[in-house]
Amino acid sequence: ADQRGAIVEVNAGPGLLMHIKPADGEPRPVGRAIVYHLFPTRNGVDDDGRIPVVGITGTNGKTVVAKLVARLLQLSGKHTGLSCSDGLFLDRRQVEKGDRGEKASWDAGHRILMNRAVEAAVFENDSGMILSQGLPYDRCQVGVVTNFGQPDHLGDYYVEDEDRMYNVLRTQIDVVLKTGAAVLNAADPRLVEMAELCDGDVIFFGLSADLPAIIEHRAAGKRAVFVRDGKVVMATGASESALTDVSAIPLTYAGRVAFQIENVLAAVATGWALGISNDLIRAGIVTFDVGQVDVPGRFTMFERQGATVIVDDAHNAPALEAVAAALDRFPAERRMLVFGAGVQRRDEDLVQQGKVIGKTFDRVFLCEDRSVRRDLPDTEARALLKKGLYEGRRVTKIIDETGRREAVEAALSQLVAGDLLVLQCDETSTEGTVEQVHQWMGRSGRRA
Repeated sequence: ADQRGAIVEVNAGPGLLMHIKPADGEPRPVGRAIVYHLFPTRNGVDDDGRIPVVGITGTNGKTVVAKLVARLLQLSGKHTGLSCSDGLFLDRRQVEKGDRGEKASWDAGHRILMNRAVEAAVFENDSGMILSQGLPYDRCQVGVVTNFGQPDHLGDYYVEDEDRMYNVLRTQIDVVLKTGAAVLNAADPRLVEMAELCDGDVIFFGLSADLPAIIEHRAAGKRAVFVRDGKVVMATGASESALTDVSAIPLTYAGRVAFQIENVLAAVATGWALGISNDLIRAGIVTFDVGQVDVPGRFTMFERQGATVIVDDAHNAPALEAVAAALDRFPAERRMLVFGAGVQRRDEDLVQQGKVIGKTFDRVFLCEDRSVRRDLPDTEARALLKKGLYEGRRVTKIIDETGRREAVEAALSQLVAGDLLVLQCDETSTEGTVEQVHQWMGRSGRRA
């Protein structure tokens, strides 16, 4: 009103034609001016319009690493989107729950990238989603492969052997930007091979500085994260910087759970690749809740009246072997396990699971995982597990139950001082099993 002006037209998009091809006068590069305004040059570098994107794949440990990396990005001040097995998160707020299937997982990732408020994004990508839908992004700043070992879900989508699965998981490294980095487990020879596939930098992580891949990598002046003398160490060539004591990281239970230490190292390397300061990385890993808040059901431990209960989501032989190795650091007079077959896996995989269980536990409760669908009937899956169990030298009693809830209730009712019970949660959710343990905490056990 002060200028005696008026709005005569509102356009959904800018009208550039009159500037590019004016009826009279010199053309003006207004389009370029708009682009430069939206994506300004900072420190002499053109803004490419990308936000930091982190993709995480591997056989096991993906969810823990994804959640920990998302926490580091949040601490750095970025509004962070996370898509993982536990659901879709915007910062610490859970927008969707649970493992929603491969297509839904891709859709969740796409929603994160379309959200204009999101300043950084973290994605957990299992082999099934990569094969069925592909990655929800074209390139990423950091690509992480946690481990390879004995790959899970062989037989799905005609991926019948380790070499084919290698080609699936390498996809995550193929899409790393030239300005980005791959984070790889130096203890796995197949992942060491992936280093040469990365267009950007490579950061190796491992439990020891003496791993051949780390020694060679550091000799070339490159970066690695490892454990030495009980400390997490970040090294560039010969230069080393101790980040914190492993015993100070709750996720590792005072350094007793080796596979969680590896998960932490992968997250530290990722934070380093993203340019997050050492102080923020340290703060993130020492405050990350190992219990029911941040990563429930990923080796979550409860103790009461001399009995120990651990809730874990192990559903393949490598995960079971990692849990078994960790249990050697938790002495017990009797070990028990509640276990179900989960989603469809090959017959030989179920037998191998049974073998690992049979040599690790004294008493096993077999149950049905009703949260998933599979072609193989539960009776056949149990028979294959038992075939492996019978080869175990430790198991003395196998108890058949119906659903997981009934099996968990039966196992908890038998707990007494000196017992250690591992409760495998449903493959698509950890909440039910964790809640049952909370209900048990007020009751005493009875040896049966």
